Amino acid sequence: MNNPKKEHFIFLEWLRFFLGLYIIIFHTFHYSEAPEWIRQFFGMGFFATSTFFILSGFLLSHVYLKNHSTQEVSLKENGKAFLFKRFANLYPIHIFSMFLYVGIVFLIPYLNLTEGDLSSTIRFVVYDSNNGTPYEELKHYMGNSELAIAFLMNILMIQSWNPYYMMFNFPTWSISTLFFFYLLFPFIATRIHKIKNIGLFFLIINFIYILPVFFVISFTDMGSPESGILHRNPLIRLPEFLAGIALCALYHRNKTSKKLPERKNMIFMFSILVSGLFLSKLILEYASIELNSGNIFYHLFHNGFLLPLELLLIYYLVNINITHNQKFEKIAKRLGGASLSMFALHIPTYAIFIRIQKYLNDGIPDYRYYIFYLLLTIIFCILFQEKFVSIFRNKIEHYLLKKYN
Repeated sequence: MNNPKKEHFIFLEWLRFFLGLYIIIFHTFHYSEAPEWIRQFFGMGFFATSTFFILSGFLLSHVYLKNHSTQEVSLKENGKAFLFKRFANLYPIHIFSMFLYVGIVFLIPYLNLTEGDLSSTIRFVVYDSNNGTPYEELKHYMGNSELAIAFLMNILMIQSWNPYYMMFNFPTWSISTLFFFYLLFPFIATRIHKIKNIGLFFLIINFIYILPVFFVISFTDMGSPESGILHRNPLIRLPEFLAGIALCALYHRNKTSKKLPERKNMIFMFSILVSGLFLSKLILEYASIELNSGNIFYHLFHNGFLLPLELLLIYYLVNINITHNQKFEKIAKRLGGASLSMFALHIPTYAIFIRIQKYLNDGIPDYRYYIFYLLLTIIFCILFQEKFVSIFRNKIEHYLLKKYN
């Protein structure tokens, strides 16, 4: 743990995996006959996405910056090489998952396994809104021009900039947003690491993050496009990534000065995490009943209120001391390495699973089979990451570095 170059945070690998798993369940576990407590527990998917963005800022700073916690902090390699490597890691995942989704949607009407399959189309989208507008009024079918623009935005990985609706494989908006963060990283990372008062920076960045929500609440009806902007616009979500970079700087400064938390501080942090998340869940569940303003609380928690807890979670995990176990670490690295693929591939795999499951069960969904979907999706994503992404990542990286360096 004394050399940052060799330091590897095993619990952050597990966190990456469980964030991916949580978002899968959040998007796909919609079984009304399942126990209520299960559906409630997996009802805060935005917590997983936000934590993932913070984690990305933290890990990129840890890996790609040298001379941590000093005024001489700098990138280990030039910005162009960094961007080529990040692009090579993201693009195979994104482009494959998009065409997989499009292919499945085209195939569904021909198979016609379940009710409604004949009308399946990639043109179908749902307008973002959080003001109680009936679902039927939010449904929309893209025209030819919209469809062409949708393909172009996805090919260029800029689909998260569309504030009205998510297109095709909708969870990949997070990959688009990550790509924007990566474009900024070479220009902002060292500057953030040199900030002297990290605590003040956290306060300012949290205020900036929450400010648009108050603007939307005060001057709009939280319909479209403002809901989509708050949800996924890269500039709106940027404070999470910046906070992750700053958290890495704080960690290395505390480590250098030997101010890492003691056992009693770790216990205190854990208690704050558990109580804070429990209280947040209660507010999100019951505030709408008591105050008839659940949509307001959703946006506030989605964009800023939970940022301190998300930062605390990561800081807690990086300070856990464990005895190294090679087998344990290998499993963690494989699962953590597949997390981004889990974000991108779970909707296409679920579209296949739910239809096969309904077909075999006389059209009735049964949550008891859901565990098979999770296991198969995890295995598929691990193999996809190791056998497909890693190969194409190396090819793309080698080509770009050779041609443009």
